[in-house]
Amino acid sequence: MSVPAFRKTVISVISVALVAACSGENKGTPRPETPPSEAPLTTPVGSSQLLTIPATDELGRFETPVSGLALWQHPEVPFQSLVLAANGAAGLIAINFDQEGVATLPGQFSDGLSLTYLAANGTPVEVVAAFDSSINALRFVRMATDPVAFENWRLSGDVQEIASMRPLCFGRSAEDEALALFGLMPDGNLSRSIIAADDGSLTVEAPVSFQRTDIKTCVSNDYTGDTYFLTDNGTVEVADAFSSDMGFADFVDLPAGEAIELATALQAEGAGYLLAMVSSGPYVIHAYDLSSGEIAGEFTLGEFSDITAVETISAFAADASNFGGLYREGAIAIVEGDSNFALKLASWSAVRNILNLPKTDRLNRRNIGAERTGDDPEELLLQIPDLITEPDIQ
Repeated sequence: MSVPAFRKTVISVISVALVAACSGENKGTPRPETPPSEAPLTTPVGSSQLLTIPATDELGRFETPVSGLALWQHPEVPFQSLVLAANGAAGLIAINFDQEGVATLPGQFSDGLSLTYLAANGTPVEVVAAFDSSINALRFVRMATDPVAFENWRLSGDVQEIASMRPLCFGRSAEDEALALFGLMPDGNLSRSIIAADDGSLTVEAPVSFQRTDIKTCVSNDYTGDTYFLTDNGTVEVADAFSSDMGFADFVDLPAGEAIELATALQAEGAGYLLAMVSSGPYVIHAYDLSSGEIAGEFTLGEFSDITAVETISAFAADASNFGGLYREGAIAIVEGDSNFALKLASWSAVRNILNLPKTDRLNRRNIGAERTGDDPEELLLQIPDLITEPDIQ
């Protein structure tokens, strides 16, 4: 991954302003222009009007295509969170929100990746699954934080039976201690393996096939266990991740075009939104209410300050967890297409504000099912101004 000499970011401008304020000096630091979200909110909830969300950060550019993205929340310091990218022969790459690439797992990762968290003995820990074609096997890794590095999970159980699976998503709920990994086997059929954590290792069960060859990808509501499956014909179906027969039910028919990726932005008690990225020439990200399936808004990612508008998207991820600072209500990460491969971020607070979505309590995916002890360190970050809602920094 190559990074420009000047990393395009509005966070650095905020940091300089805060330092000047704390030192009692005013150096006349120029502020970036006010984002479009500062305009009065006149868009009704559920409007089909196509809106523009500012792309507020560019972390750099990949040299080769990216097949999948995920947002990883740091367990103690949210603004040290990471974007994980499956970058083909370049490996599995972790990029800090404020730095260039900080860790690489060698391999050939061209079939996306899946990330979730597992409350092992009450303590949340991440599980990342990605298929490594250099060894022709599915790999499970987690993140070390000091220094940042990928670590392999120890595996037991029916490991060989799932080795050839290309992962699509993890299913998870607040009531289940295990995970459900969904993926495609070599014959193209959707399969599920139940995974549990025990003494620092993962125990995997042999995959069960559901005789579905029309599934492109999926995403889970980690609180309820509902899992949303994107089909080849552009429909989204929903099923309980842990039910024996799955019982697929229609959730929503997506607009015409090539539906490429799904993501969820979860809120308190598992409410929130399903995001579907659809390309029909220009791309559009559609937001659907998870409780009703009703359209909540449609948007693209536009320019802001010296960050250019997003014209095409080749990889997409979203998460409404706390990633600190401008992204304390969540983030959207995208990699552009057409040989550009720039990695850009947008703030979920901007999406909520511009689409006029109701503000509710945040739900950090990492903490679902975990035991809460002591003070929550993320609350210390809530004093950082959010450029989307608090543009006047003194």
